[in-house]
Amino acid sequence: MDDMFFRLCMAENPEAFRLILRIILDKPELEIEDFHIQDHIDNYSGRSITLDSFAKDASTGDVLNVEVQKSKDYHIPQRARYHSAMLDTHRDLKKNQDFKDLRQNVVIFLCSDDILKRGKPIYRIVRKTDDNEPFNDGSKIIILNCSYKGNHRLQKLIDDLNATDADKMNYKELAEVVNEKKEKQKGDDVMTIFDEVYEDGRSDGIEEGIKKGFEKGQIQANIEAAKKMLSMGKFTYDDIAESTSLPLETIKELAG
Repeated sequence: MDDMFFRLCMAENPEAFRLILRIILDKPELEIEDFHIQDHIDNYSGRSITLDSFAKDASTGDVLNVEVQKSKDYHIPQRARYHSAMLDTHRDLKKNQDFKDLRQNVVIFLCSDDILKRGKPIYRIVRKTDDNEPFNDGSKIIILNCSYKGNHRLQKLIDDLNATDADKMNYKELAEVVNEKKEKQKGDDVMTIFDEVYEDGRSDGIEEGIKKGFEKGQIQANIEAAKKMLSMGKFTYDDIAESTSLPLETIKELAG
């Protein structure tokens, strides 16, 4: 799974996004609202970010952010801390609101590798005092280790995130997304949700590295992806060029 996957497929499949949240949070009845993909947050006094995905718990108002991480180490703890802070200041507490109105925020990273190297399928991080008492500030960080293999309730989800054959997947919502992506990428090798791409870092929350290693037919697939993003009307020409590795001039030509 990568940013391109979220932009092109998850935006049209909120049920799949909700399913991922339900499983990871162990909330089978969870409903979401205010769902956004590639949600840019400007920070005029510091670094801006672009959230891979954002939603709120419809019943509690809790703020939920899911990020996809392909590379083995991209300073996840620091990124998670910064995302949590930006969610509080830009997506939750409004001007003149009391601090007691601050909702819980949950930052979730879906990682292709075990970045904490402890062999667990999932890591839940919350603040505690030095004598191990809960601090109860309402912030939570969750890291899903998608390289995990074992007997755990999350194994089916992890398998689906790495699957190439939709017919063998456990959850129909995710299988439908994979089938949709395969349709968009006709002519290429079958891709898992964790695509074989390189994540070369970000600047102001937008990928600045060019995705490498494209197979035969990938350029045409990128053109089709750009057309789809243009039809959605949610992305700037610069964002589309950055996501598809197509020249800005090409994006403008496609836009007519």
